[in-house]
Amino acid sequence: MASNKYDPLKREPQFANALDSPLWELVALVNHCHPTICFWAEQLAKGQFITYEGDPLLDFGVGNFLDRISYKNPKTSE
Repeated sequence: MASNKYDPLKREPQFANALDSPLWELVALVNHCHPTICFWAEQLAKGQFITYEGDPLLDFGVGNFLDRISYKNPKTSE
């Protein structure tokens, strides 16, 4: 009897049953270091839609990320 559970140890990916468990990638993305990725993964896991007006390939690319970090003003100590 075939199991409906995803099996990452299968030798052939077509027999791993990934189509019947489409949200297994969200387990890793819910714990992602980027807060937006974490938030979007949580929304998808809850069955909600993601609405984003920009271009995520440009907005969340490495170049934009490094620019934001390098030009960020430091926090002031009180």
